[in-house]
Amino acid sequence: MNMGIITKNIRKVKDNEVKVSFLDNFNCIPRGSLTMIYATAYTGKSSFMIALGKDTASSKKEISYYHFDGDNTLDTAKDRGIDVIEDKFSNFNYKVVTDRKKQERFEILKQIAECDVNELRNYFIVIDSIKDFFVGDMTKDKDVNIFMEILKVITAKGGTVVILHHQTKQIGEINNKAWKGSTAFNDSADNTYYLSSIKKDGHMVVSLEVIKKRAEITNQTFIIYKKTHKLIKPDRDEITIEFLSDKERYTIEIAKEIIEERVKISQSELIASINTRAMSLGLDVIGNNKKLKLLAKFNRKFWRIDEQSAIRKVFYPILSESFKIAQDKKEQYLQKLNELKEVGRLPISLSKFGNYIRPHLNAKEVEKLLINDIMLDDKGQNIVDIITKD
Repeated sequence: MNMGIITKNIRKVKDNEVKVSFLDNFNCIPRGSLTMIYATAYTGKSSFMIALGKDTASSKKEISYYHFDGDNTLDTAKDRGIDVIEDKFSNFNYKVVTDRKKQERFEILKQIAECDVNELRNYFIVIDSIKDFFVGDMTKDKDVNIFMEILKVITAKGGTVVILHHQTKQIGEINNKAWKGSTAFNDSADNTYYLSSIKKDGHMVVSLEVIKKRAEITNQTFIIYKKTHKLIKPDRDEITIEFLSDKERYTIEIAKEIIEERVKISQSELIASINTRAMSLGLDVIGNNKKLKLLAKFNRKFWRIDEQSAIRKVFYPILSESFKIAQDKKEQYLQKLNELKEVGRLPISLSKFGNYIRPHLNAKEVEKLLINDIMLDDKGQNIVDIITKD
């Protein structure tokens, strides 16, 4: 047996010029990979890929985006503004194939797979969705493997493929995040995302959760503006707020109002006040244990929490005048403390220091303020003024 002759036309690793990289600007889709994105119906799988394709086509002219839609009509595509994107970006190609039989759609994929090695290197191909191109029984490994093998040939030749798939029907409150059909879909994919979304007026928040990966992909969240198909990656606070339930949002809004009105309020008083006000307004809010976690999550975002002990917490408005003064004078405050230490004017005991600068203040209060750098109430403000004055 001559192994050299047998393996002559099989590529070597060193012959592969493609470096590990991502095709898009958000590091979602690794170049040359087969990625599955699945979700329940009408969740936003197509909308996400259209937005990602538009963003990629607009910034990477060498990439040719091909979206094969086997689910929607040409009228639907036009209603979504696809024609506007195609007119603006010549490398954005949206192919509606609903007028063809399923076998013909599958043949399109087979023809793409027949291209030469590396001919597909800059092609970004989306199959929307699997059920519209699949020939056979999706519950049988054998049929699924035949379908997925065609797609793997495309990626082996340099192409990048994303397949959109559906989740099984969910029964009850627990989401099992299972996809329809055989496990071979996930087994054959290089990477798999579970997509979820929250639809708002004019935009949609889409979250990608990594189910399987062979590349360094991560969970990500995006905002998609429906009219323009603009895709942005929001900061963490925007994401957190967007994903709040109605009950959580009511809890936050009521808490903000009460804290701003009271200026200073203990956690136990705040919880009781939220419940009382929600009842008077006829609004449903989350339970007390969940309130504690939610209030802590938005510390320094909507309010400032002074943890005076393990069980006692005091809430202050984030934009209170005393807080702004403390923030503005923080550097001066620390600098002055260092100067006092250097010249020996600062007593070793912070308790003595509290009595030293302002005799009528409680020494323990001063110590607490200095150690935690809170300085949010009137006493704290006076301390800052005294320390930073010339």
